[in-house]
Amino acid sequence: MSRERGGAAVEFALALPIVLGIVGMVVTGALAFTMNALLLRGAEHATRVAAVPTDLATRTYATDAQVAQAAADGAILFIPTAVQRVCSPSPCRGGGRVGVTVSYVWTNPAAGLLSAMTGGGFGGSYTFTTTTRRVVE
Repeated sequence: MSRERGGAAVEFALALPIVLGIVGMVVTGALAFTMNALLLRGAEHATRVAAVPTDLATRTYATDAQVAQAAADGAILFIPTAVQRVCSPSPCRGGGRVGVTVSYVWTNPAAGLLSAMTGGGFGGSYTFTTTTRRVVE
């Protein structure tokens, strides 16, 4: 009976790292997907702010700082590391196009554990970048 228990313990010890590695990869993938969706939400919000005049009477548009703040407000859980607005033609005018590129560097909270369990294949930092475009009103 004790030999069977010993065999079960060995099997458990061999299977546990594999199961934890798979669970860790699934959690990391889910977090990465969520971060990408939030980044897109922030970029869309920033593009909307950049495309709509802040003052209809004078047709003035949001400043770069206001666009960056809108990207952070739209992203909810994090502050983007880079926000770039491009107007075509420059400066932004009604009928033109505006594009906003938002980037964020995400460091996986379980990077050390996942890297050790997968031989360095997972973990570390990931850079998410997205661009949205809109017609200027």
